[in-house]
Amino acid sequence: MKKTLIFALVGLSAVAMADGAAITSISGGTRFVNYHAGDTPTDPGMVGFKFNVNANTNMTHLGIWADNDTSGLDEEHQVGLWRVSDGALLASAFISNADVLEGDFYFEALGSSVALTAGVDYIVAAAYWFGGLDGYISEGTYGTDSNVNLVNAVFPDAEALGFVMPGGNTVGNAGRVGPNFKTDAVPEPATMAVLGLGAAALLRRRKKS
Repeated sequence: MKKTLIFALVGLSAVAMADGAAITSISGGTRFVNYHAGDTPTDPGMVGFKFNVNANTNMTHLGIWADNDTSGLDEEHQVGLWRVSDGALLASAFISNADVLEGDFYFEALGSSVALTAGVDYIVAAAYWFGGLDGYISEGTYGTDSNVNLVNAVFPDAEALGFVMPGGNTVGNAGRVGPNFKTDAVPEPATMAVLGLGAAALLRRRKKS
C-alpha cells in the first residue's frame, strides 16, 4: 500500500507540474520581419517583451514563433533572456525548424533551468533583421500562463544592434511576440487542494487496510 501511495502522489504531482508555455495563443496584431532598416543577420535587432512572474519558478525552454506565412519558420534565430535590473544575460539558444514544434512555437530545452524570481522584471527577445524571411507579431492579443505577467514590448536601440538586451520600451504594447519560453508550471490553489485531498484519501485507505 505504501508503494501505491507514493506512485499515486507522484502521478498527481507530475500532472500538476508539467512545463507550460508563457505565451499560449496569439490573435490580431501586425506581422513585421524587423524593427530597424539597418539591422542584418550579423547585427540583428532584438525584439520581444518584458515580463515578470507571480511566483518563483524555473525557465526550462526558450522558443520562437513558427511564423504564419506560407513557408513557416525559414531561418535560425538566437533567443535570449536578460534580467532588467543589471542587464545580465541568463540564458540563450539558437532555435530553428529542426527544434520541437509545440502549437505555434518551436522550443529548445535549456542545458540547465534558470530560476525566475517573483516580482523581478526580465526581458526575453529574439533576433530579427532587415530582409529576413521570418516575422513576429506586434500589438496582438496574447493568451498567457497565469503565472506570467507581460509588462510591455521591447525594441532595439539603433545604436545597439546585435545580440544585446533591447533598450527600448513600448508602453501600451504588451509584446512583440516572436520569442517565447516555457517554465515549470506553478500549481493553481485548486490543484493544490485536489492534491491535498487525494493524499488524505489515500492515507485514510492505508489506515483501513
